[in-house]
Amino acid sequence: MKRSLFTLLAVLTFTSAAPMSTAQLIGLTHLWTVPGVMNTASGLRTVITCTNTTPSSKLIGVDIYDSNGLYVDGGTVPIVPAAGTAIIATDSVTNLSIDLDLTIGNLPKGSARVFSTDKGILCNAAIFDGTTGLPQVPLTIARKKTQKGD
Repeated sequence: MKRSLFTLLAVLTFTSAAPMSTAQLIGLTHLWTVPGVMNTASGLRTVITCTNTTPSSKLIGVDIYDSNGLYVDGGTVPIVPAAGTAIIATDSVTNLSIDLDLTIGNLPKGSARVFSTDKGILCNAAIFDGTTGLPQVPLTIARKKTQKGD
């Protein structure tokens, strides 16, 4: 009886764990958190732009989470050269050259985490109209788990 209860508990614990993202699996460091991420049927998209300020190429990853904190999707931009910039978006945006298009489907509200192999990555984020390509609202971006004033 004890053994079957332990087995059931172990199975429930294992199956309820959130899936790990590619960035987490390959050991990238969580640098930035972006609250307010969305991708809507009306065409609002989230665009995250990151610049590598280091003297060598770096890997940058972005993970998207829903409003309940569950992992939705993510990916990596494998080579961002020194002083180079990468643009990551939740879906396509007119007239914007996107390096990583996550195409996540409908997400009315959520968040993102930006990962890299080095802390010398600077990022910003905004909501764009995917049809016109115009920025709509800048998003706050916080270092890992803190923000200005903390």
